[in-house]
Amino acid sequence: MPERDFANAFHVIRPLGVEPDGELLTDAALRAIHWMHRVGALVVVLVIGVFAWRLTRVEKGQRVGRLLGALLGAQVLLGLANVWFSLPVVIAVAHNGVAACLFALLVIIVYRLHKSG
Repeated sequence: MPERDFANAFHVIRPLGVEPDGELLTDAALRAIHWMHRVGALVVVLVIGVFAWRLTRVEKGQRVGRLLGALLGAQVLLGLANVWFSLPVVIAVAHNGVAACLFALLVIIVYRLHKSG
């Protein structure tokens, strides 16, 4: 397991990407951020994946459940492609775009569930 620096990786007060002395974040701090992104991604995949699967089991939720699952699958593949190809801008932007689409779809689903309940 490579060294990770969680203490310097996450701060809300100082500017993004720099240490308190103004120097760029170390590789260890960047690895800590990357590690937490992967852990968070795993949690999101499990939670949204189960939610999408459960939606497909409801008659009125089959189509949106499949769409949610497809977007989630695309997001995972784009995340893996970012790692495999060393963050090409096109794939990184697509990863952010699909994340926005996932978020928007989840907001719509929650709104419709709240409205119907």
